[in-house]
Amino acid sequence: MRIVVASEEESTRSAIGMLIAAQPDLKLVGDVGDVADLLLVIKTKQPHLVVLDWDDLAGRIETLQQLLELFDDPPLIVALSVHEEARAAVFDSGVAGFAFKGAPPSELLKTIRASHRVR
Repeated sequence: MRIVVASEEESTRSAIGMLIAAQPDLKLVGDVGDVADLLLVIKTKQPHLVVLDWDDLAGRIETLQQLLELFDDPPLIVALSVHEEARAAVFDSGVAGFAFKGAPPSELLKTIRASHRVR
């Protein structure tokens, strides 16, 4: 499964990227800090899934989802947040999965794999 990590925080992108790269069934195809770069990576790398830092990019989720509709096979989005109470807003926005940043890395991997199977 091809994955892109989107966060304004380089440390977040790096940590999640290393976690994904260490998995034999997952492939990190990009890490980006903003929506414009995310769209470019989606167009060129055609990921199956985007791990999106909800705390950074939630304000642009509606625009992002509208733009993703322009793609023939848009990626699913898994949102990350330090705020457990963001879970309801994440799912209300139509995002495929939610992971709490304070949870063990294995929980993020479980969410990624479960979200991809829903497709």
